[in-house]
Amino acid sequence: MKLKIIEPKLALNKAFLKEKVLRNDFDIFKKNLNLLLKNTYDEDSEEHDKGNLSNFLKETYYEDKYYINTKENIDLAINIDKSSKSSVGVIIEVKKPSNTGEMIDKNNINTRAMHELVLYYMIERFIHKNIYIKNLIATNIYGWFIFNAQEFERIFYNNKSFLKLFENWNNKQTIDKTTNFFYESIVKPYLENLDEEIEAVHFDFRMYKNHLESDNKENDNKLVSLYKILTPVHLLKESFANDSNSLDTKFYFELLHIMGLEEAKEKSKKVIRRKFEGKREQASFLENAINIIRVENRLSKLKNPENFGLDEDEQLFNVALELCINWINRILFLKLVEAQLLKYHKGNKEYKFLDYSKIPDFDELNKLFFQVLALKNNDRIPSLKEKYEHVPYLNSSLFEISTLEDDIIRISNLDDNLRIKTLSNTILKDRQGRRLNTELHPLDYLFRFLDAYDFTSEGSDIIQEENKTLINASVLGLIFEKINGYKDGSYFTPGFITMYMSRESLRHAVVQKFKDKYNWDIDTFDDLKNKTIQACKTKDIKDYNDIMNSLTICDPAVGSGHFLVSVLNELIAIKSELGLLADKNGNRLYDCEAHVENDELIFTYNNGLDIFEYFVAESYVNKVPDKIQKIQKTIFHEKEKLIENCLFGVDINSNSVNIARLRLWIELLKNAYYTEESMFDELETLPNIDINIKVGNSLISKFNINGKSNLTIGNRDEIRNYKKSVIEYKNCTNKKRKGEILKYIDNFKNTINENQLHIRSNKYHIYKELLNEFTKKFKTININPIFISEPNIEYNSRNENNKNEKEELEAKIIKIKEEIEQEELDRKTIYRNAFEWRYEFPEVLDDDGNFLGFDLIISNPPYGVSVKNKIREVVKKNLDNVPDYEIYYYFINLAKILLIQNGIKSLIIPNTILFNVYAYNYRLSMIDSWNMIEIVDCTNFPLFSKATVRNVITIFKNNKDFVNLNFYPTKDALTFDSLISREKKFVNSDILKMYNQNWGLIFKLDLSILKIIEKIKNKTIQLNKEFPDISQGLIAYDQYQGQTEDIIKSRSFHSNYKINDEYKPWLWGEDIKKYIIQWNQKEFINYCDDIANPREPRFFNGNRILVREITDPTIFAAYTNQEMYNDPSMIIILENKKAKIKLFSLLGIINSRLAIFYHHNSSPKATKGAFPKILVKDIQEFPLKVSNNSTKKLYEVIEKNVKSIIELKIINFKADTSHLEKEIDILVYKLYELTYDEVKIIDPSFELNKDEYDKFKMR
Repeated sequence: MKLKIIEPKLALNKAFLKEKVLRNDFDIFKKNLNLLLKNTYDEDSEEHDKGNLSNFLKETYYEDKYYINTKENIDLAINIDKSSKSSVGVIIEVKKPSNTGEMIDKNNINTRAMHELVLYYMIERFIHKNIYIKNLIATNIYGWFIFNAQEFERIFYNNKSFLKLFENWNNKQTIDKTTNFFYESIVKPYLENLDEEIEAVHFDFRMYKNHLESDNKENDNKLVSLYKILTPVHLLKESFANDSNSLDTKFYFELLHIMGLEEAKEKSKKVIRRKFEGKREQASFLENAINIIRVENRLSKLKNPENFGLDEDEQLFNVALELCINWINRILFLKLVEAQLLKYHKGNKEYKFLDYSKIPDFDELNKLFFQVLALKNNDRIPSLKEKYEHVPYLNSSLFEISTLEDDIIRISNLDDNLRIKTLSNTILKDRQGRRLNTELHPLDYLFRFLDAYDFTSEGSDIIQEENKTLINASVLGLIFEKINGYKDGSYFTPGFITMYMSRESLRHAVVQKFKDKYNWDIDTFDDLKNKTIQACKTKDIKDYNDIMNSLTICDPAVGSGHFLVSVLNELIAIKSELGLLADKNGNRLYDCEAHVENDELIFTYNNGLDIFEYFVAESYVNKVPDKIQKIQKTIFHEKEKLIENCLFGVDINSNSVNIARLRLWIELLKNAYYTEESMFDELETLPNIDINIKVGNSLISKFNINGKSNLTIGNRDEIRNYKKSVIEYKNCTNKKRKGEILKYIDNFKNTINENQLHIRSNKYHIYKELLNEFTKKFKTININPIFISEPNIEYNSRNENNKNEKEELEAKIIKIKEEIEQEELDRKTIYRNAFEWRYEFPEVLDDDGNFLGFDLIISNPPYGVSVKNKIREVVKKNLDNVPDYEIYYYFINLAKILLIQNGIKSLIIPNTILFNVYAYNYRLSMIDSWNMIEIVDCTNFPLFSKATVRNVITIFKNNKDFVNLNFYPTKDALTFDSLISREKKFVNSDILKMYNQNWGLIFKLDLSILKIIEKIKNKTIQLNKEFPDISQGLIAYDQYQGQTEDIIKSRSFHSNYKINDEYKPWLWGEDIKKYIIQWNQKEFINYCDDIANPREPRFFNGNRILVREITDPTIFAAYTNQEMYNDPSMIIILENKKAKIKLFSLLGIINSRLAIFYHHNSSPKATKGAFPKILVKDIQEFPLKVSNNSTKKLYEVIEKNVKSIIELKIINFKADTSHLEKEIDILVYKLYELTYDEVKIIDPSFELNKDEYDKFKMR
């Protein structure tokens, strides 16, 4: 085995490497490390060194948060939390400095220290079943070798031959049981013969001696990577400040307070709402806005009040909230702009502008929005030009007056005389360091609050002197997402999910795009990389970039835009990986690489050692070094092209759409650059990307989305002009021209709506015929027309001829007219938020206006919502039937329609898709209609904080060439990282169909188990073919059957004694034992006509089997022929005298180990929750071997043994019948033709050896 050395900087998560270190934390590290090295001597014992090292780690990083101690033979173990009983996360082997023979070095890994790490890892993984180990370390205090646990998992634990060697040694089956034998005779030769590399982070503290002893703070930067490499963030993979997977709750709750909102739990959801009346702050943004709108009756100006609620209070809240979200979005965006400017200019305070001294009132803030940010520098009035000389013009429609502001109020209308009380646990402090307890102007409060956080603290190897919490674009993204989902209690999608889905699905889409263009024989991303990396001509690089830039990706439930941001990041990283990150001339960016880590796009240079950062050089006046300028400029325009050409989104919530646009602007802002033309004085303007993210209901469309349709929405010139207008709009900086373009686009779409594709009721044609008939006979009619294209007739006059016929015909016309008008009214309601995929995105239309489709649909669609009423009918018509009318299935069907042929769909949806009983046929249809590439089953762990729904990630291709479905084995996977670190496996469509009742079992079970299940089902019939009468018990009480509350509460039909002969024994679930019933003798029921949900009396009389519904996982089935009654917690199987298989034989099979094994590994409810169940459907579909000459004798002997058991149990319930039950198990194994090895998988404690089993003969 070879050792591959990784430098600490290269090993660190790039997003973590980018983050600053607090000065106080760093000084503690430096002081403690110097003390550790000072107290380390060659002659010291290992115990002495272990103690010193433990103290160093505790006092520097782990005290009070993580337990550190020895464990068994492990020198030091760091647990995953502060409990001594928690799992080990880091294993450390300590050698004294003088023990060079046993310590790993760069040229020799096959040493005792390595052998010991292997042993401790295998003990933790194999014996203790520990899946939480993150790193393993060998150190002699000076030198360190840190191994990622995934390397040990791959090389040792996942190697079947090595695992078997360890298992034999651990079970004392080897010639020598000592650890020395394991080291010398197992690990050492294994490593010697292994032709593989293992990566390890290596450093030696002695190499940094000068920096450690120096008081020069400049030298401290050289030690930052060493500080970070030993933190819990790296060693235990804990989250860190800019992690897009966790919300900064302090920031979030105080921002809500300033806005006038609070988070509260309503039913099972956490929602954001207006504070209750007694808690409201009149100076908060929301209350201030509501008051002005109400007092000045501004709601009367609202053009579409129904969109904001059903009554005035609801409309007031929603209008004010939308305005407030828009204002806060602008301010947060400006805070990031300010932070960016400060970063570019090395903290020069002249570039700070969000300050109460500069913006003392709402009127001044309004000026900043619309007279500064919205205007080019030369167009600003002199006073504002001077005051905000460093505030750039960015050309963002974020700083254009919105329709709602134009109709209702602007921020300048808010009352400046009100003061807001600081939050009780505010982050703000007074001069004595106490929490600030006062009242402030809301702008003063907001600006102070934002200044209390660090929006600029990301940087390469920099130490942050001031202790401020980091709030960057990723963290803000989560804040936006939470506030945005205020109505639904929606959950933000964690960054590790959006990152994974973007990475996996985009690579499939990119490969397909190149295949389609060049007809290359490539299947994987690596295949494509081998092609593109060889490109040496700038023309080829530009051509390949054009292909990448032609990808079309859409999120039809875009929310706050998180997926689109992740997709953008991943597209840049893919370009970098393919060698296509290049300037506009096709010149590659050498020595600059893009990485996505923690859902953050990070650029490195100097072989990955340094983080790229844009800055204005201090040695020049407003000058940026050429190389830095080229990289920043290229990145900006690459992002710009991808956002303009590739990224599209739709959401029904207008607030969502605004936030999604904002997040994409923020991504561009990160790489904003000073233009050479302005002598590095002005930033490059942002494009108008708002046109790519639109408001609408993705599931409702008037027009069919049909990529193959010849439906023409205009002539070629009109289509060309429409496309050109959209392109022109994206880069237009002239407000007047932007307005003209938008007007043209709206007119174009209105023309399509009103003339060519106008939808009318089928009744309209009947109406027209009746009108024509009437006018031919009577010339005139006295009713108002519906449509302007009706016959030109004279109204309001009467013709008295044929009066009866005329009145009858007139009545028909009026009736159908009223029906049409009602339908039109319903249609307006249903289609109010309709989104017309057919033409809204010209980027996916061909030159004739035909819809082509997107290359990738990626989304976290809504779920837990059933589409209802008239909207259901429209959605059904467009998107077909789906199980339960659950909304996420409709998004799957929508993706099918929206995608091009071979396009990719990547959705995160509930895991119910795997096992929902009502989705049985839907799953089969997916096999037939999709090429299912991958399903990631995350059932074992929650992906969304505090959500009860468990999820799966699906990646499908839009063709029918399905071969194999890839998946990660889910058994014992308790985190997303541990799941996706496993080796992928695959199954074909036959296995999916066989397990169609529950696909989750495929992902959980070993292949050996799947094969046994398949074998059990071979040559069988379903149980209900032989025994058709199967039912659950009766339901005695049900409020929906008209029973009173008194009847239900008192259980009127039950009694704890036998009142009369009408009262019969009532069974409890626990009464059902194996083979016989042991009635509780405590409860009776009067089976009368008033029972809520009765069953036929035959189900409670005669020969039958009762199966207890709850399993553990044992199945309990008993025989009875007595009159006894039961509820649905027991399943009844009636004897069928015509059956070839006898009832007692069936009872033996149901109680057998084979049946338990089959049920546990095939039923959707067998392993679900605290109360696993066997369902009626499970029993109906249980596979029974066909009774024929070869099986008849086995069935007879099983029946005989069952009868013997029952006879013995009737005499003495506690009679030992285990020998008979074990024989039944063997007979059932033989009945289903299982081999000895298969039996041992079902029952590892099976007592017979192979020879005894093979020679077993029936008595």
